Parts: sequence; structure tokens; C-alpha cells
Amino acid sequence: MAVALFVPLVSAKPNKAEFEHWQTYSGWGPALAYGQEVTINYVAMNTWVLNMKDNGDGTWTIRQELTQKGFAYVYDTSGTLNDTKNFRVVEVAHGTVDYSATWY
Repeated sequence: MAVALFVPLVSAKPNKAEFEHWQTYSGWGPALAYGQEVTINYVAMNTWVLNMKDNGDGTWTIRQELTQKGFAYVYDTSGTLNDTKNFRVVEVAHGTVDYSATWY
């Protein structure tokens, strides 16, 4: 005899949002790679998916995955564009939250 168990799972379609961030590096990271202080303009698309499973005890098990894909524009201190690099970042969060939580 086969027994099938059903576990409720809420899975949303991917959400998307544009991302842009400027950061200046001096003495570490990209500044060391370029041999000088640099400012990088990160421009990307964020895509994330949140999966939630009802544990039946007043909590959800969640797994959220965020992917960033875009370009890093590298400028020197005079504002001249010196380089362009592509980048990809993937972040995964997993845990259990109470039904009352709204921060995930």
C-alpha cells in the first residue's frame, strides 16, 4: 500500500527590481587590483523567489533566493571610465519564522 503525504507549499513567481550602488575603494579590494583608488557603479537586476512551507505549528519554513546579475563600471578619481566587468551574486536565506513575522 502506498501512502502519499501532502505538504502545503507557497511558492511565488520570481520578483524583479533594478539595483544600483556606487562605492569608492581605497587601499583594499578593487583599489588593489587597479593600483589606485577607484569608484565602482554597480548596475544590476535583482531577481528573487520566496518559498514558504506551513509547518502546521504556527511557523513557516522559508527559503529565499536572490540573484543579482549586472555590470560594474570602474572609474578612476578623475571620473574617467577605465573598465567594465560583469558580475553575478547569489544569496540564499533559509530558516523558520513565526506566522506573525512580516520581515522576510
